Amino acid sequence: MPDCTFSMPSSDKDAVIECGSYEGGTCYYHDSAGTIHLKVKTTKPCSVSTDEDEYYQGDTVAISYKNAPPNSTLYIGAYPSGIPGKSWTVSGTGGKVYTIPDDATTGTWQVSLYDTDCSRTEYITVLASKSPTELTCNNPNKSATVGDTVDLEVKLEDKATGAGIDGKWIDFYKLVDSTEVYTGSCTTDSNGKCSITYTCSVEETATIKAKFRGDDDYKASECTFT
Repeated sequence: MPDCTFSMPSSDKDAVIECGSYEGGTCYYHDSAGTIHLKVKTTKPCSVSTDEDEYYQGDTVAISYKNAPPNSTLYIGAYPSGIPGKSWTVSGTGGKVYTIPDDATTGTWQVSLYDTDCSRTEYITVLASKSPTELTCNNPNKSATVGDTVDLEVKLEDKATGAGIDGKWIDFYKLVDSTEVYTGSCTTDSNGKCSITYTCSVEETATIKAKFRGDDDYKASECTFT
């Protein structure tokens, strides 16, 4: 008997072969007339994924799904309570977005795609939202002659309470042809204030940005001296 070859179409490169019968190491059976019948079923494995592993309250989750059987359920929600949460009816390949409520339960959340022929679950972590900040440049419009120095003072505040934030690192950058060139840095005091000294080395109109890059507790903010 000559050898035979079974090949998958290029469009089915992600498919797997499931044998309906097994005989002599090959998926086939003989009928009464001696004809050989292949017992092959091709399926594409379903999958679900998210764009990140960790999110903060208020963040948006981008969910991607692939090879979902018709009328599958796509679901995201706090684990194991499911509250809050949301579900969609989906088929094939695509994506959905979900914005985590500002007061959502923190901890482990699940993202699932399921149907009779498909069951996939991924887990994400939802963290408490960061507090918004406001960085203020003190007297932002400054002027000086060549050779003079100017103090560039900033104040970092908790935007919700107005209180100064202590011990935070502030970076300063001079804009040169739209490129940020590092100029200096300082750490805020108990009032949320700190400053650097800038020397006017050439006659110019300088734009200097001060940036707080954020941390585990606070969101980033910036201001500009011109």
